[in-house]
Amino acid sequence: MNQNNTTGGERSTLSFAGRRLLPTTTASRDGSGRHCVAGAHRGDSPHQAHSTRSRVAAIATYALLAAASATANADVIPIDSVGFLGWNVAGSHPSVTFTNPGNASAPAGEFRIVLTEGSSTRNDTAFCIEPNQTISFGTHYGNYTLLTGASTGLSTLTLERLSSLYEGFLDPVPSGPVAGRTNALGSAAFQIAVWEITFDGAGALDLTQGQFSISAGSASSAAGQLASSWLATMPAAPGQQTPSQSAGVAWEFSILRHASRQDQLLALREEVPVESRVPVPATGALLGIGAIALAGMRAFRAPGTRAAPAADRS
Repeated sequence: MNQNNTTGGERSTLSFAGRRLLPTTTASRDGSGRHCVAGAHRGDSPHQAHSTRSRVAAIATYALLAAASATANADVIPIDSVGFLGWNVAGSHPSVTFTNPGNASAPAGEFRIVLTEGSSTRNDTAFCIEPNQTISFGTHYGNYTLLTGASTGLSTLTLERLSSLYEGFLDPVPSGPVAGRTNALGSAAFQIAVWEITFDGAGALDLTQGQFSISAGSASSAAGQLASSWLATMPAAPGQQTPSQSAGVAWEFSILRHASRQDQLLALREEVPVESRVPVPATGALLGIGAIALAGMRAFRAPGTRAAPAADRS
C-alpha cells in the first residue's frame, strides 16, 4: 500500500456559498488510488498538516458555512467535492471484519481529506461512519452535503460519548499509552470505536452485537481490544461528567453525507470553558464559534503581533 503523507502547499482564500472566508492551504493530491472502506478527524499531531492557524481557520470555516447557507435548513450545506488523500497516520492499517451492517473486511483508520468549493480547498481529517460503502484514495467525489447541529441526527448521549472518545483518546501524550494518532494500530482502534458509538451510542456499547458489530476475531484483535478498553470508559447516561468538560472544552461534530459513498464524521474542538457557554440553537452556536475564530485569526495576522497558540490536545 502506497503511504504518501501529503502536506499543504500554496495559500489560498477559501470561499463557500459565495462568501470569501479565511486563508487556508491548498493540498496536493495523493495518487495512491487505494480502495478503502474505513475512514477519519482532527487536532494538532505530528501526523497532520494542521497548525494553530489552520485549526482556527477550520473553526471559522464550518461556522460560516452554516451562516452562509440560504436554504430553509441552515444546518445542511452542499459541498462541491470531497477528496480522499490517504491515511492520516502512516503504516499498515489492521483489517477489520464487520458483520453489521453488511459483512466485509477492510483496513480501518483516519482519513486525510480536502473539501473543495470552486478553486479553494480546506484540508481536514475524518472518520468513516458508513462502513458498508466505499471510497478510493486519490479520488474526489461531488454531491456531498455537510450536516451540522441537529441535522446530524446524533443523540445527546452519542455526542457526549464521541466527545469523551475524542478528548480522551485521539491525540497521544508523551510516554503515554497508544492513542488514535500514535500509530496505525491506534488509528484502526479509534475508527472501530467511532463506528460503535455512531451506530449504537444511544444504548449499550458492545462490539459483537447491535446495529454495528465486528467478528469475534476482530473484537479479540489488538485493535478490537484497544477500542473496547476506550469504550468501557464512556458515560453510561446523558449529563455525566466527560473528559472534555473536565478540560473546559467542547466538541462540535458534523457529518459529510453522500447518497452512494461513505458518510464521514468531522470534529472541531472548541476551547471555551463549558461553564461560560450559554445554550443557544445549533446555528447560533456555530455563529458564535465563528466570531471567536475570526477574532483569533485577526489577532494572529495583525502586523507586529503574535497570537497565543491554542493549547495542544492530549
